Amino acid sequence: MRDSMMKIRLPTGPKNRLYNFIHNHIDNNQRVLNVGCGDGILSELIRLNYSDMYVYDADVVDLRHNKKSSNFHLFDGYHLSQYDTDYFDVVLVIYVLHHVKHRNILLDEIMRVGKTILIVEDILHEPKATILDHFFTFTHRLWARFVCKDKEAYVEFWTKSKWSNTLYNYRANITYTNIPEKKWYHYVDHGMFVCSN
Repeated sequence: MRDSMMKIRLPTGPKNRLYNFIHNHIDNNQRVLNVGCGDGILSELIRLNYSDMYVYDADVVDLRHNKKSSNFHLFDGYHLSQYDTDYFDVVLVIYVLHHVKHRNILLDEIMRVGKTILIVEDILHEPKATILDHFFTFTHRLWARFVCKDKEAYVEFWTKSKWSNTLYNYRANITYTNIPEKKWYHYVDHGMFVCSN
Protein backbone atom coordinates (compact mmCIF):
# COMPACT_ATOMS: atom_id res chain seq x y z
CA MET A 1 0.00 0.00 0.00
CA ARG A 2 2.76 2.43 0.95
CA ASP A 3 4.58 1.87 -2.36
CA SER A 4 1.45 2.62 -4.38
CA MET A 5 0.88 5.80 -2.34
CA MET A 6 4.48 6.85 -2.96
CA LYS A 7 4.00 6.30 -6.69
CA ILE A 8 0.97 8.58 -6.61
CA ARG A 9 2.68 11.19 -4.47
CA LEU A 10 6.09 11.28 -6.15
CA PRO A 11 5.48 11.73 -9.90
CA THR A 12 5.03 15.50 -9.65
CA GLY A 13 6.97 18.30 -8.07
CA PRO A 14 10.61 19.33 -7.84
CA LYS A 15 11.90 15.93 -6.69
CA ASN A 16 10.54 14.30 -9.83
CA ARG A 17 11.99 17.03 -12.06
CA LEU A 18 15.38 16.45 -10.43
CA TYR A 19 15.01 12.70 -10.78
CA ASN A 20 14.53 13.16 -14.53
CA PHE A 21 18.06 14.63 -14.72
CA ILE A 22 19.66 12.27 -12.22
CA HIS A 23 18.39 8.92 -13.51
CA ASN A 24 20.66 9.09 -16.59
CA HIS A 25 23.66 8.87 -14.26
CA ILE A 26 22.55 5.94 -12.09
CA ASP A 27 21.89 2.28 -12.76
CA ASN A 28 20.86 -0.92 -10.99
CA ASN A 29 23.43 -2.71 -8.83
CA GLN A 30 25.10 0.57 -7.89
CA ARG A 31 25.67 2.08 -4.49
CA VAL A 32 24.31 5.62 -4.24
CA LEU A 33 24.81 8.04 -1.35
CA ASN A 34 22.37 10.94 -1.00
CA VAL A 35 24.23 13.50 1.15
CA GLY A 36 21.83 15.93 2.80
CA CYS A 37 18.87 13.72 1.93
CA GLY A 38 16.35 15.97 3.71
CA ASP A 39 12.90 14.39 3.64
CA GLY A 40 14.25 11.34 1.79
CA ILE A 41 11.66 11.50 -0.99
CA LEU A 42 14.25 11.60 -3.78
CA SER A 43 15.90 8.48 -2.35
CA GLU A 44 12.49 6.77 -2.17
CA LEU A 45 11.83 7.67 -5.80
CA ILE A 46 15.16 6.12 -6.80
CA ARG A 47 14.43 2.98 -4.77
CA LEU A 48 11.02 2.59 -6.43
CA ASN A 49 12.52 2.74 -9.91
CA TYR A 50 15.71 0.73 -9.30
CA SER A 51 14.93 -2.39 -7.32
CA ASP A 52 18.53 -3.64 -7.21
CA MET A 53 20.11 -0.35 -6.20
CA TYR A 54 21.59 0.32 -2.79
CA VAL A 55 20.66 3.85 -1.72
CA TYR A 56 22.21 5.29 1.44
CA ASP A 57 21.12 8.54 3.06
CA ALA A 58 23.10 10.93 5.25
CA ASP A 59 22.05 14.18 6.87
CA VAL A 60 22.68 16.32 9.94
CA VAL A 61 19.06 15.82 11.08
CA ASP A 62 16.53 13.07 10.37
CA LEU A 63 13.66 14.64 8.39
CA ARG A 64 12.76 11.53 6.40
CA HIS A 65 9.15 10.46 5.95
CA ASN A 66 10.21 6.80 5.85
CA LYS A 67 12.19 6.14 9.02
CA LYS A 68 12.40 2.39 8.32
CA SER A 69 15.43 2.57 6.03
CA SER A 70 18.46 0.98 7.65
CA ASN A 71 20.76 2.81 5.25
CA PHE A 72 20.47 6.20 6.95
CA HIS A 73 22.99 7.80 9.24
CA LEU A 74 23.37 11.13 10.95
CA PHE A 75 26.68 12.89 10.38
CA ASP A 76 28.33 16.15 11.40
CA GLY A 77 27.87 17.74 7.98
CA TYR A 78 31.49 17.30 7.00
CA HIS A 79 32.94 13.83 7.59
CA LEU A 80 31.93 10.54 5.97
CA SER A 81 34.69 8.54 7.63
CA GLN A 82 32.59 5.38 8.02
CA TYR A 83 32.85 4.84 4.25
CA ASP A 84 35.91 3.61 2.37
CA THR A 85 37.43 5.41 -0.60
CA ASP A 86 35.34 4.93 -3.79
CA TYR A 87 32.70 3.02 -1.80
CA PHE A 88 29.85 4.64 -3.76
CA ASP A 89 29.34 4.56 -7.50
CA VAL A 90 27.36 7.82 -7.33
CA VAL A 91 27.08 10.52 -4.67
CA LEU A 92 24.13 12.94 -4.85
CA VAL A 93 24.53 16.39 -3.30
CA ILE A 94 21.25 18.17 -4.04
CA TYR A 95 20.85 21.79 -2.87
CA VAL A 96 23.17 21.16 0.08
CA LEU A 97 26.51 22.90 -0.43
CA HIS A 98 25.14 26.45 -0.19
CA HIS A 99 24.45 25.63 3.48
CA VAL A 100 28.01 24.41 4.18
CA LYS A 101 30.41 27.00 5.56
CA HIS A 102 33.60 24.98 5.03
CA ARG A 103 32.73 23.41 1.68
CA ASN A 104 36.24 22.15 1.02
CA ILE A 105 36.00 19.74 3.97
CA LEU A 106 32.74 18.19 2.77
CA LEU A 107 33.88 18.22 -0.87
CA ASP A 108 37.08 16.38 0.12
CA GLU A 109 34.96 13.66 1.73
CA ILE A 110 32.39 13.45 -1.06
CA MET A 111 35.10 13.16 -3.71
CA ARG A 112 36.90 10.52 -1.63
CA VAL A 113 33.90 8.20 -1.14
CA GLY A 114 32.31 8.60 -4.59
CA LYS A 115 33.31 7.71 -8.13
CA THR A 116 30.78 10.01 -9.82
CA ILE A 117 29.43 13.06 -8.01
CA LEU A 118 26.19 14.84 -8.96
CA ILE A 119 25.88 18.32 -7.46
CA VAL A 120 22.73 20.39 -7.95
CA GLU A 121 22.74 24.00 -6.78
CA ASP A 122 21.14 27.40 -7.25
CA ILE A 123 23.46 29.34 -9.56
CA LEU A 124 24.05 33.08 -9.31
CA HIS A 125 24.54 35.19 -12.42
CA GLU A 126 27.89 35.85 -14.09
CA PRO A 127 30.32 37.52 -14.00
CA LYS A 128 29.49 38.71 -10.52
CA ALA A 129 26.37 38.21 -8.50
CA THR A 130 23.84 40.98 -9.04
CA ILE A 131 22.14 43.00 -6.33
CA LEU A 132 19.13 40.71 -6.72
CA ASP A 133 21.39 37.68 -6.21
CA HIS A 134 22.67 39.21 -2.98
CA PHE A 135 19.07 39.88 -1.94
CA PHE A 136 18.30 36.19 -2.62
CA THR A 137 21.17 35.15 -0.34
CA PHE A 138 20.13 37.65 2.34
CA THR A 139 16.50 36.45 2.38
CA HIS A 140 17.67 32.83 2.61
CA ARG A 141 19.75 33.71 5.66
CA LEU A 142 16.80 35.46 7.29
CA TRP A 143 14.55 32.50 6.58
CA ALA A 144 17.05 30.03 8.04
CA ARG A 145 17.71 32.05 11.17
CA PHE A 146 14.26 33.34 12.03
CA VAL A 147 11.76 30.96 10.46
CA CYS A 148 13.81 27.80 11.04
CA LYS A 149 15.24 29.26 14.25
CA ASP A 150 18.74 28.12 13.33
CA LYS A 151 21.19 30.70 14.67
CA GLU A 152 24.09 28.71 13.21
CA ALA A 153 22.54 28.74 9.72
CA TYR A 154 24.90 29.47 6.88
CA VAL A 155 23.88 30.36 3.33
CA GLU A 156 26.14 31.34 0.42
CA PHE A 157 25.37 30.89 -3.27
CA TRP A 158 28.01 30.85 -6.02
CA THR A 159 28.22 31.57 -9.73
CA LYS A 160 28.71 28.75 -12.25
CA SER A 161 32.35 29.75 -12.83
CA LYS A 162 33.13 29.74 -9.11
CA TRP A 163 31.61 26.26 -8.78
CA SER A 164 33.48 25.01 -11.86
CA ASN A 165 36.83 26.38 -10.69
CA THR A 166 36.37 24.76 -7.28
CA LEU A 167 35.27 21.40 -8.69
CA TYR A 168 38.17 21.23 -11.18
CA ASN A 169 40.46 21.10 -8.12
CA TYR A 170 38.96 17.67 -7.43
CA ARG A 171 38.12 16.09 -10.77
CA ALA A 172 39.35 16.34 -14.34
CA ASN A 173 35.95 15.85 -15.95
CA ILE A 174 33.22 18.31 -15.03
CA THR A 175 30.05 18.76 -17.07
CA TYR A 176 27.30 21.27 -16.38
CA THR A 177 23.63 21.03 -17.27
CA ASN A 178 21.15 23.82 -16.75
CA ILE A 179 18.05 22.48 -15.03
CA PRO A 180 14.88 24.22 -16.17
CA GLU A 181 13.41 24.06 -12.69
CA LYS A 182 10.32 26.03 -11.91
CA LYS A 183 11.97 29.17 -10.61
CA TRP A 184 10.42 30.26 -7.36
CA TYR A 185 12.94 33.07 -7.43
CA HIS A 186 12.99 34.51 -10.93
CA TYR A 187 16.65 35.52 -11.08
CA VAL A 188 18.37 32.34 -9.94
CA ASP A 189 19.22 29.45 -12.25
CA HIS A 190 19.50 25.82 -11.24
CA GLY A 191 22.33 23.64 -12.46
CA MET A 192 23.77 20.15 -12.14
CA PHE A 193 27.50 19.48 -12.13
CA VAL A 194 28.62 15.93 -12.92
CA CYS A 195 32.12 15.27 -11.60
CA SER A 196 33.94 12.15 -12.74
CA ASN A 197 37.50 10.90 -13.11
